[in-house]
Amino acid sequence: MSLTPCTPAVAPPARPPRADGFTLVEIAITLAVLALLATMAVPNYLGSRAASNEAAVVATLRSLVDAQSKFRLAAHVDRDDDGIGEHGTLGELAGRRPIPGDSTPLDLHLLPAVLGDTDANGRSRCGNYWFAIHLADAEGHGRADTSGTRALTDPDLAELHWTCVAWPVEHGVTGEHTYFVNEQGEIRRNRTERYSGTTRVPPAGAALVGGQDPQQITRGRVATNELGADGGVWLTAK
Repeated sequence: MSLTPCTPAVAPPARPPRADGFTLVEIAITLAVLALLATMAVPNYLGSRAASNEAAVVATLRSLVDAQSKFRLAAHVDRDDDGIGEHGTLGELAGRRPIPGDSTPLDLHLLPAVLGDTDANGRSRCGNYWFAIHLADAEGHGRADTSGTRALTDPDLAELHWTCVAWPVEHGVTGEHTYFVNEQGEIRRNRTERYSGTTRVPPAGAALVGGQDPQQITRGRVATNELGADGGVWLTAK
């Protein structure tokens, strides 16, 4: 019996060696994937950061309402000596500025000290938000506490009224909403007016309804899911 001779195996053609590094196509694909991930991650990060900032603002405003109540009941300020206390400024509530008639601040810590360090416009930057408390002058206009406005505060109106506004250092980055609260203790939020930094500052009576002047703080009620004096829609803060 004859045997069929074995056929030698034929080796497959050798693959050319791969050059080191990535090809232009691979680099382009990688960059496209990274860009896609960034477009999803950055808004989520900013949104989470803004939400955290805003939760801190609401908590601060709730503390502020309590601080104003305690400050007034203790009658730390009584400019007209009628036995009825007046509401305080940020510096007074935090024990950072003297009350009228005193040369040194009271030993008060009703608010964090950082809130009492106001600038020349009576505004305080705490974290990623600006804050400003307004007391009324004789015409009922809210004025932040500055060296030029301090003597204009009306004692009788300061016994009854105050407002505080808080707005983002940079709208859309450090926060979306502006917040408002007054002696009624009802916190409101607004995002339609896009208040931001020192260039677009909310007026003293922004969220009040019933007056034409957004600086007026002694008339009207607090807006609830409706337009305030500043023309923006003010919603109940959660």
